[in-house]
Amino acid sequence: MSMSGIQMSPECELAHARQLSKEKDVQWTLYRIDQSPGKTPEIIVDCQVSRRFCATTANAQQAEDVEKTNKQLWLDFIECLPENESRYAVFDYVQPTQSGIFKDAIRFVAWSPDNGPVKNKMIYSSTKDTFKKKLNLQKDEVFISSKCPDDIEDCYKKLAAI
Repeated sequence: MSMSGIQMSPECELAHARQLSKEKDVQWTLYRIDQSPGKTPEIIVDCQVSRRFCATTANAQQAEDVEKTNKQLWLDFIECLPENESRYAVFDYVQPTQSGIFKDAIRFVAWSPDNGPVKNKMIYSSTKDTFKKKLNLQKDEVFISSKCPDDIEDCYKKLAAI
């Protein structure tokens, strides 16, 4: 249980296991805190997006093409984030290695829009570390709070640099 008292539904662990599975059929998973009236608040899976790109296919491409595809996936991901509500996400990114091959890399993304309600942002902030720990996502975090082009680009660079 997190400091906010919000628990994670079992479906979250199943969704994360699916994303990490050897089939690699999930590009990203969005999680949200369900605060429906009459229910105990809990973290649930908001959506999972099917895999469109992975290291196996990347290794057969030129580095510029991999970068272009990675960037488009990031933009598609940003587009699916709600305008005024926070979300957690696990994003599968194709990362170049020093040896020149590519590997799949899981990244935790915390979305907390600047224009979102303060209470919503506080709940997500106080639950984040427990959520990450439960899914074994202790490092590799990207925080984004705006969909303005400069912020999207800065966060993409951070995603690539981790």
